[in-house]
Formats: sequence, structure tokens, C-alpha cells
Amino acid sequence: MKRYLMGCGIVLGLVVLAGLAYLAWQFWLVVVELDPAALAAWAILATLAVPAVALFSFSMGRREGWAMVEGIKHGTTQVTAAADTVIGQRVTATRELRAARGVPARSGVAFNVFTPGAPGAAYFGGTGYPAAPTISPKALPPGNDVVDV
Repeated sequence: MKRYLMGCGIVLGLVVLAGLAYLAWQFWLVVVELDPAALAAWAILATLAVPAVALFSFSMGRREGWAMVEGIKHGTTQVTAAADTVIGQRVTATRELRAARGVPARSGVAFNVFTPGAPGAAYFGGTGYPAAPTISPKALPPGNDVVDV
């Protein structure tokens, strides 16, 4: 199958190359039959068209660039709005379920932070340990040692 696709690609490439060669030959035949005045007129028109084409291409590229930026802005705005809606619905549903069960509402957000070397979660609230985890920075090693985080 791979050889078949490779062969088809080569044949198609040769056909396209032959078509381009034929178009170039026909263009050459037309140019040879034109008089020098007509060729000069075409050359002048092509030369005068270069700045206009460059300006048009620049303006279209700039317009497309801004359109892409606006599209990304619009897309992110829609996605964040949908995410906010979903989060709001989940929070509302959770509050309603807890209220229906009689569970008191939480205030704020609780974070459990465990630093390396600190006792595990089972030890908190036990004898000699604080009731909640504490965040304590560890001392950096002396010198220029590398610390992996």
C-alpha cells in the first residue's frame, strides 16, 4: 500500500509538472508574438501594480491578524463565562443539598498543606501536635546546593 501511494504521488507530481511546463511554453509563445510596445506596456503596468498589491496584502494580513486575536478573545470569554456558570450552579446545588440535610455552611476555603518532614494527617489533633496543619518553611542548604521542589 505504501509503494502504491508513493507511486501515485510521483505520477501526480509528474502530471502537475508537465501541466506547469505546458503553461510556461504557451506563455512564452504569446510573449514572442507580441510587439515590444505591448510588452513594455505590460511591464509598466506590472511595475506600477507592485506597491498597490503590497499595500493590499499588508492590510489584509493585518485585518486577519486582528480578527484572529478577537476570535480568541471571544472564545476565551465564552469559555470562562460557561465555566463560571457551571461553578455557580455546583456551588448553589451543594449549598441547597447541605441546607436540606441540616449541615452547617462552610465559611471560606479550607486548605490542607503538608510540608516534607512534617507529621502526616493522622497525627494532627493528637497529643503534642497542633489541631490544624501549619506551614513552616524549611531551612535552605548551605552553599550553592540545588533544591528540587
